[in-house]
Amino acid sequence: MEDKGQTLGLASCHLMEVYSQRTPRWKAPGSRGQPTLISVFPLYRKVTLVMVGLDNAGKTATVRGIQGENPQDVAPTVGFSKVDLKQGKFEVTIFDLGGGKRIRGIWKNYYSESHGVVFVVDSSDVQRIQELRETMAEVLQHPRIAGKPVLV
Repeated sequence: MEDKGQTLGLASCHLMEVYSQRTPRWKAPGSRGQPTLISVFPLYRKVTLVMVGLDNAGKTATVRGIQGENPQDVAPTVGFSKVDLKQGKFEVTIFDLGGGKRIRGIWKNYYSESHGVVFVVDSSDVQRIQELRETMAEVLQHPRIAGKPVLV
C-alpha cells in the first residue's frame, strides 16, 4: 500500500509542474524591457492552490499530510486556513477552504487567484455521493476554473 503523504506530495508536484509549463517569463520592473538574471531564472515560483470538498472529506488532514505533519485529530475548518510551504523550486500557498454548505459560497472568491484546485473526496461517505456530484459539477463548471488543473 502506498503512503498517502507520498502520493499527495507527488500529486502536488505534478500540479506545480503543469503550472510551471504554463507560466510565461516575466520581466522585472525597471529592467527597461531587458530580462534580468532573476527574471529569467527566478529562485522560486509562486503557486496558489485551493483545497475544496465537502465538510469532513479530509481537506485539512490532506494539507497536514503534504506538510509532513500528523493528519490525525483535525478540527473542522471554520472559514478557511492558509498554509505557506516550499516544495522544491516552488513557494506554495494552499487555501484550505471549509466545506460546509453555508461556507461553500466563498470558494468562488479564491478561484481567480489560484493556479489549480485540489478537490478532496471521502469515497467512503456513500450517503453524500449526490451532494458531492452536484458540488463538484459546480466547481468544474465555474468560468474561473476553466483551463486550470484539477486534482481529485
